[in-house]
Amino acid sequence: MTVKKERWGSKSRQKSKISTPIVCCFGNIMYICTKQIDLLIDRRDHAINVCEAKFSDGEFVIDKDYSLRLRNKIAAFKAATKTRKSLVPTMITTFGVKRNQYSGKVQQEVVLDDLFVGK
Repeated sequence: MTVKKERWGSKSRQKSKISTPIVCCFGNIMYICTKQIDLLIDRRDHAINVCEAKFSDGEFVIDKDYSLRLRNKIAAFKAATKTRKSLVPTMITTFGVKRNQYSGKVQQEVVLDDLFVGK
């Protein structure tokens, strides 16, 4: 994968073969890659939550195909940014992730109730 890297305020650029870029910013460096990531949380403890947001009427089921796509997104992000930080796959869902043989790749979960303050 070819990555376009720019410094904010500078004119140094590298050629890119990317057709549909996604912009990821860390500090004063902007990275552009081709995989869509719903939310990135760059933490001070040298970890990055790579979040996928999914809506479903019940628990979200991760199948073999989705697990592979999620793994590829994370690998593409790591390759594009050359980050040394730990990447934490995180799911943001309405009712959580159904436990199965493919759900083990998800290290953190946020459900709808976590986003609202109780009475």
